[in-house]
Amino acid sequence: MKRITIVVAGLLSVLLIACGGGSDPESSDTLTRAELVKKGDAVCQKANDDLTPLAAKYSAALKKRDYEEAGNVVDQIALMAGKRTEGLESLDAPEEDADAVDQYADYSQQTEELMQAMADSLREKDSNAIAEATEGINAIAIKAQKTAREIGFEKCGAGTPAT
Repeated sequence: MKRITIVVAGLLSVLLIACGGGSDPESSDTLTRAELVKKGDAVCQKANDDLTPLAAKYSAALKKRDYEEAGNVVDQIALMAGKRTEGLESLDAPEEDADAVDQYADYSQQTEELMQAMADSLREKDSNAIAEATEGINAIAIKAQKTAREIGFEKCGAGTPAT
């Protein structure tokens, strides 16, 4: 079980990075890039603030080696990631940013799915599946972080992926 604790310890930094978005370039409410960055970063900052108590709860569960509770917390984090994605998908990116924002939304969806798999793996105490999910989340986070920087986000995609 020590391997489980080591494998999932870096997950929190990855979760802070995970963020998504989407766009509809045909909408009449299309934002400028500056508006997109401002509104997108506000959505991500809110989600990051909401994540703080869950991160503490997750760490406490790991310290107690309560993998059932750790899995339940990761489920809550996955739900939060989904809500963050929905918030960003409601923003209409300018046409020149639409593809990048859509790609970012795809990364966020992939991350959410891997978090759900990780939660199940924690409850099952399956260290190999936990490691696989963690590696997948980290790989996606690196791509999402690069895309966030290309868009101009500062709060979305902030942080350093776990290694």
